[in-house]
Amino acid sequence: MPTCKITVIKRTAYHDLAEEYMRDASKFGVCNLFREGQEFIVRDPFRLPEGFCEWAWGDIRHHILMVSGGADMAWMKQRNTLIAGCTDWFRPVLFKIERIDDDTAKTPRKQAKSNKQPTSETAQSVSPSNFALPTSWQTHLRGEMAQPYFQELMAFVQQEYATRAVYPPADLLFSAFQAVPFEQVKVVILGQDPYHGKGQANGLAFSVSDGVSVPPSLKNIFQEIAQDLGQPIPTSGNLMRWAEQGVLLLNAILTVVEKTPRSHQNKGWERFTDAVIRILSEQREHLVFLLWGAYAQKKGDLIDRQRGHLILEAAHPSPYSAANGFFGCRHFSQTNVFLETHGLTPIRW
Repeated sequence: MPTCKITVIKRTAYHDLAEEYMRDASKFGVCNLFREGQEFIVRDPFRLPEGFCEWAWGDIRHHILMVSGGADMAWMKQRNTLIAGCTDWFRPVLFKIERIDDDTAKTPRKQAKSNKQPTSETAQSVSPSNFALPTSWQTHLRGEMAQPYFQELMAFVQQEYATRAVYPPADLLFSAFQAVPFEQVKVVILGQDPYHGKGQANGLAFSVSDGVSVPPSLKNIFQEIAQDLGQPIPTSGNLMRWAEQGVLLLNAILTVVEKTPRSHQNKGWERFTDAVIRILSEQREHLVFLLWGAYAQKKGDLIDRQRGHLILEAAHPSPYSAANGFFGCRHFSQTNVFLETHGLTPIRW
């Protein structure tokens, strides 16, 4: 069959295509899993092209067959281009599909070689749901997510997951938000970026999955809790039990390349998570913010101090600084006293 080229020509929202069909669809924004101008070469219409999203391929594959001549349609034989669309959770993407000769197809292939290609060990399957915040958070962050920088950030992260070893796994990207609805947040603990070792990061700041060795900073956190509250040190570093009680474990940067700390710094995550802190502090009352280390303490400027929040600062729990003010800070008992004072259930640390 002839070779085809797919070009992304528009990422849109339903109201751009048929406002009378879904008038409020603009709230969903535009699809962030493709970039306008992105190209894919298809030599076999029965195989998923490298780097192309599986959900979109299912929507447009029959159009590929039409253009490549696999469909017995006389009108299609008179043309070599077709416009097709697919939908990513109410956010359509339009593609131009054109039949090309092999010489034309060489250019995109050479361009593709300039980028690091995914391998079986690094590539991750990415679905639209990986990049969707829970409804309770979307309600408050919709304006931020509609900003161009956020769309560019999502396109960048999707490409990184497709070509490099990135942590946490794509399906855990927004675990911190999935674990605790906006209205149920009671405590915010700020980290910097995820653990960059294989199998460590699980989408919650300072946390690791069950069965993973507890990192040094988390060991020190557990040690301070034991001294503060007189309870035994846990054997698991999985902090999901905290998140489910209303603790938002938020890293300023939500993704990282393997063995490369701060590799996704200044890509847009900081702007987004700053907005999370600011909106939480403006729209909620009597939250506890635990700011450990200079990096987290700079975020204190984002907090609305007229809303009755408790802001506790200490040194970072890292082995390099824990003895300089983290040990003995008693943040965990102070947090629970504050919560109880305001009629809220204390955290079972």
